[in-house]
Amino acid sequence: MQIVMIIDKRTLAAISTRNNKVLCKFLILEYLESWPGGMTKEAIFNFLESHTETDVKAGKGRVVYDYLNELIEVKLINTDTSTPVKYILTEHLRELEFIPVKKRNVPLLKSWEHSLRNYSHIPIFGELQQYIGDNKEKIAEWEEEHRGEEAFPTVSFDAPADYHEDDFLFDCYYAIYECTEISFRYTPFIGDPRGDKPVDVIDFRPYLLKEHKNRWYLVGKYKGGEEIETFSVGRISSIIDSEGSRFERDPFDPDHIWKHSMGIYTRWDKGERHENGNLIFYDTPIDISFRVKDGLRYQNIDYLKTSKIHASQELTLPGADGYATVKLHMFPDSDLVREIRKQGEKNVKDITPDFLSRWVMEDEE
Repeated sequence: MQIVMIIDKRTLAAISTRNNKVLCKFLILEYLESWPGGMTKEAIFNFLESHTETDVKAGKGRVVYDYLNELIEVKLINTDTSTPVKYILTEHLRELEFIPVKKRNVPLLKSWEHSLRNYSHIPIFGELQQYIGDNKEKIAEWEEEHRGEEAFPTVSFDAPADYHEDDFLFDCYYAIYECTEISFRYTPFIGDPRGDKPVDVIDFRPYLLKEHKNRWYLVGKYKGGEEIETFSVGRISSIIDSEGSRFERDPFDPDHIWKHSMGIYTRWDKGERHENGNLIFYDTPIDISFRVKDGLRYQNIDYLKTSKIHASQELTLPGADGYATVKLHMFPDSDLVREIRKQGEKNVKDITPDFLSRWVMEDEE
């Protein structure tokens, strides 16, 4: 964040929404770090133009030139004397690797530590604690000046305090960070299409650790595969190799991948099978609807107004019978089945399609 402020203080407030200027500057620095001998303006422009997240296109060479000059002004890059001119990183950037905390920000830092305490099983928390340790003198000064004051959490997460799946989270986290293949022994859940016996997952390419309902999942692809695969970290019994071959990541957009899902599913099935016995999977969403009324004690309809089941949800006003209609366009996965059941068996009716109604009500065909 300090580097963002140095690069462009004016756009700091906009970085959370997507600021092309800041993004381009970060990418330039990242690109030049890979080329210690420097790169020309044309090479940098071509790199930015090929990056899918920027809007640098032909005819915007002047814009990139301005970005480079602004980076020179804040002493993050410089030019050499070659022809054509090459841009190189400066030592000033390396001086920013450790950024001391300001005394007035100590309460905020300690608040983060309290808020994230239940995530102590993931490396990010360890990195925060290391940063706190590096600033222990400044923190001790603040604590001495504010005796009796205690830092307190400002947010609370649902992560369980007694989480026990941390052994392999570290291996998965660093395999993702280093873009290295990982191999492990995995025991599927009962009913998993992969079977219910332990299997060796070899040369898996991890892309993301995803938390869902207090479980961590490793998401990625098999070497040479195209389908997104998901493994519960809690079902990994051993790591066979956490330092496999490096791989180049394909484009990966979590928001797109789970656009039609409530959680971790990237496809769904109706229990149908091919002639070879394999499940038939679908990767397109379907139209779903059901009618719901308030319960004797709980206000289901008001709750659904403010907390949608899915981004696609449409909710009608209740009719004379007290029932409102919920319409969805998504995967009919197990998370949805459980969510509908949460409204109360006597408060839900007219579920479509029929197979989803049977799953929710557990009716036999």
